[in-house]
Amino acid sequence: MHRRKFIRNSSLGLTLLLLGKMGQLTALSGEIYQIKMLNHNTGIFIEKGGTILFQLNKAGIILVDSQFTDSATHLLEELKKRTTLSVNILVNTHHHPDHTSGNIIFQKYTKHILAHANSKINQEYTAIRNHTESMQAYPNQTYTNHIKRKIGNETLRLDYLGAGHTNGDSLVYLKKAGVVHLGDLVFNRMHPYIDKPAGASITNWITILEKIPHIYPANTVFICGHAAKNHSVIITEEDIFLFRDYLKNLLNFTSEQIANGRSRLELLENKSIPGSPEWQDGEASRGLDAAYTELTAHFK
Repeated sequence: MHRRKFIRNSSLGLTLLLLGKMGQLTALSGEIYQIKMLNHNTGIFIEKGGTILFQLNKAGIILVDSQFTDSATHLLEELKKRTTLSVNILVNTHHHPDHTSGNIIFQKYTKHILAHANSKINQEYTAIRNHTESMQAYPNQTYTNHIKRKIGNETLRLDYLGAGHTNGDSLVYLKKAGVVHLGDLVFNRMHPYIDKPAGASITNWITILEKIPHIYPANTVFICGHAAKNHSVIITEEDIFLFRDYLKNLLNFTSEQIANGRSRLELLENKSIPGSPEWQDGEASRGLDAAYTELTAHFK
């Protein structure tokens, strides 16, 4: 176990040295976005919404998530400066608009948009509900449990371990690069959004997080969708387990409050989760509401 931690932290150290060489770029809108390279051809794009992972592959660009239309346009402009290749494949880790709204920007540059089958269903349902069908580019390829693609010299693998943040979350692994995009299965020091209407399960989410570090090699770099201010979307095994503990604390605290006769409204007045003091963004109520729903579902 100690060797595993040493190897992973050494890999992260090399990554951080690379990141230290990256600067900020000013978008046309005046906002600031960042491109951080993890190695010579694989990097992340940060502006607004969920983190985008990209790889400049000889067989075409691999993209994971697409943020919003304006930020997707900024990324496209930057990619065009680096390569003349089109997009080989765009993967969506899940359906939420801050991860898929930019699909429509990349649609004409790729024939392949891939996601879990439930993610496509959720995206379609959400668009119909919000009357945004004309603004969508839906996945045209789906899978159910696992899928693997050879793209140039890279092996792309998607795994579904059951309901977590939604019922359609994909773990996206670039084997040669040694990078996994976790989507929103980890919120680094941010209170998470837990999408119960889209099939989220806090209980199974905990199980997923316990499995993740054991699925991939010890030197894997993990990327998450969101991080609190002054925290990174590049995370370690320890960060994954810390978020697992947050979810355990969330369920335990909610269960105790219910047992003590607290109502849903009384529960939502809490601003923090006991046992997880590093989560300080003041949005504890959204997780507490989801936990209350999950724990009281069998009474309905």
